[in-house]
Amino acid sequence: MDHRYETAWDYSQEIKEKDENYSQGKEYNYVLIYLCSMEDLGISIWPAHRVIESPADLKSKIEKYFDEHPSEDFRRLSKKGIQPMMIFKDGRYRILTIKSVS
Repeated sequence: MDHRYETAWDYSQEIKEKDENYSQGKEYNYVLIYLCSMEDLGISIWPAHRVIESPADLKSKIEKYFDEHPSEDFRRLSKKGIQPMMIFKDGRYRILTIKSVS
């Protein structure tokens, strides 16, 4: 089963246990999902997010596969399609673009 669905289900159960006025019609009893054929050649499934606590060599790993851009470049780069982004604890963020294979 998809981990996003499982996470949504776990959250709904947690809220249900805390709700003293539980009823079946409460909004947390429903989860929005999208189903599509995995056979579709045009489908790409990307992770919604990943949290990385603080591995010491993260920057070197990122530099190997991505070019970093200042956040001011977001509008220009977003016109090319979805772009991965890193957000740091201090609120700074950088846009990442996959390095060219050539």
